[in-house]
Amino acid sequence: DDINALAGQRGDKKQGDVWTSFYDKVKDVKDYHRRPHVNTGLPELQNARWFFERAFEADKSDSLFSGEEEMGKRVDMHSIFAAFVNLKKITANRKSKAKEACFARLKKKDPSLTPDDPDVEEAFAKEYAELDYIEWLKSFDQFHEVPRYCKYKEKLYTDYLDSIIAYLRGLLLRTQPMVGVEKLETQFDKEFDERWADKSIPGWQDATHKEKLFCLPSNKLFNNAAVIESHKTGKLYKKKVQEVQKLSFEDQKKLIEAVEEEDRRVARLESRAAKWYDLLRDTIDETVTHLQKKQSQTAEEMEAEKDLDSE
Repeated sequence: DDINALAGQRGDKKQGDVWTSFYDKVKDVKDYHRRPHVNTGLPELQNARWFFERAFEADKSDSLFSGEEEMGKRVDMHSIFAAFVNLKKITANRKSKAKEACFARLKKKDPSLTPDDPDVEEAFAKEYAELDYIEWLKSFDQFHEVPRYCKYKEKLYTDYLDSIIAYLRGLLLRTQPMVGVEKLETQFDKEFDERWADKSIPGWQDATHKEKLFCLPSNKLFNNAAVIESHKTGKLYKKKVQEVQKLSFEDQKKLIEAVEEEDRRVARLESRAAKWYDLLRDTIDETVTHLQKKQSQTAEEMEAEKDLDSE
């Protein structure tokens, strides 16, 4: 509240400025000294208990952080992780890559194997494990590893990026409220614009419309040739092609510009999320270390640690 008052934000929610807040304070002081008990010359005294109770009335720290965050020492991103594992295209891609790697390894031992061989399926079922929370925390800033078709025109993916940015930004504000977040974000955007101009952002060196599996009339990016060929045989695609052919050269150029703008929008979100990750890397690393320690502890050790913390 004091910080807001210094910034000119009034308690009555009305728009104000720094000078308005200053004169409000002056008025409060004058009103206080007009009171009868002040004019008697007797000081207003309060004991230590009164100050102790007032301090706890103003304390809102418990509501600022979850138990997992432990007053800002660690992150609590379980809900964002849950959103990530429910991104179907990314999950399917990760599973497909793991199966390909399993098949390649087995084929070295037995060249006669085929991808759909029961032995391959059995081995993959035993080996494959879904991504867990700790592994995700270690690497969720590696956005360049996400295939382009999993993020182009994918609202769930951009919502996921937005949630990362909002959480990490909010955590910094809760732990360090005096930090100039707006200046940081201005610097983030400046760096992004420079890197975007010289095409040095990992995973975004080429525009989506230049991808072999991109279909401009439908404005879709596919994950394999068989799917796009099947798409092109449909009536809707043929109708879209006719509509594009009727457009002027300038209007067709705008279609490509719209694709490039979508690329830029997604890349900017990824870049900003990665910047927040770097800024709070120590907190994230501390979370990983803490979770790994908990996994290795026995029930007795965990209870003993709780007792020690309570003391």
